Amino acid sequence: MNFEIVAGERQNNLVIYQNEKFFKTNFVKYLCAYKWKCINKKCNAKIYINESLTDIVKYDVDHQNHEKQSINTLKKKPFSNQLKRKLTDFTESLAKIINREILKNPQIENIIENDHVNNIKQCIHRERRKHIPTLPKNLIEVIEAMNNREIKTVEDFEESIHAGAKIIWPLIQIIGCRFHLTQSWWRKIQEIGLTPMNGSS
Repeated sequence: MNFEIVAGERQNNLVIYQNEKFFKTNFVKYLCAYKWKCINKKCNAKIYINESLTDIVKYDVDHQNHEKQSINTLKKKPFSNQLKRKLTDFTESLAKIINREILKNPQIENIIENDHVNNIKQCIHRERRKHIPTLPKNLIEVIEAMNNREIKTVEDFEESIHAGAKIIWPLIQIIGCRFHLTQSWWRKIQEIGLTPMNGSS
């Protein structure tokens, strides 16, 4: 019997059999197989697949209380789930991610519609927002948020500024300002009379 294993929304695997999706529940010892139930809670349809996920050893696919989904709908859902799992680069545009995945799955290109693409973009946007830290609401929260991060700052060479920054953020990495450094060098060059040697009048 032909069935297909696809990725689900909750980082789990689903089985597509006879245009219906099933999720894994428990292991049945006397059959040496896992029981998979229809994803519709009102439906009692179930199949039993062996441990190696190669054969269906028993099935009861009398779907009740719901209509069967179309093949196109079943194919679109795993595609959007795969996209959600690849949100590692938050700087990459959504359109670029979607286009790249469509090129990898040519069969999707013929069945996917603009409305579905927009829905995928919204899902990805919501998924990305989960990984974005909340904005601090006051100065104390700003300090706490920055204490949990590796901070680098560019400052001039005044000791009081460095000391103040170290008090607030002990682990801060202070980098000297190149502009102020070259200004200081130039003043020293003028002070000791080396200006003509540098081609200046």
